[in-house]
Amino acid sequence: MAYTVLAVVMSLMVTFSGMMKIRRDPRTTKIINEVVGVSLKFFSFLAGCEFAGAIGLLVGIAWPLLGMAASAGLVFYFVGAGVGHVRVGDFRGVGPAAFMLCVSGACLLLRVRGVKGAAEQAAEADGIAMIRFTPAAQRQCWADVSRIGRCHA
Repeated sequence: MAYTVLAVVMSLMVTFSGMMKIRRDPRTTKIINEVVGVSLKFFSFLAGCEFAGAIGLLVGIAWPLLGMAASAGLVFYFVGAGVGHVRVGDFRGVGPAAFMLCVSGACLLLRVRGVKGAAEQAAEADGIAMIRFTPAAQRQCWADVSRIGRCHA
């Protein structure tokens, strides 16, 4: 449920951002083109990346792996945006990029946790016991493996 809400909100935000690039909004154009130095010819590509991320997040509600891929793509996109602002010394522009990075990172985290949880549920439904080790048991198991070649779990 949390991924669904966050994915919808993030999809709306990146769709709006992409539309601003397609429409060549004066404020957006000034920041990205004049301040950061990104050529106007790349605006369509950047908007396309955002639209693809938005669609991937929404479809990822039903297909978790696509949601993970879309979230990861948006994480990379906003890391690049933040680096672009820092590179030219535009520290005021880092805030929005960092915010979008955090939200896309949260989408990725929630989607990864959802996939992991679904895998555990499927394994339990198939009668496969999922072994959960405490950190101390993990260390002991690794010690056993290195000493005798197997774990005494």
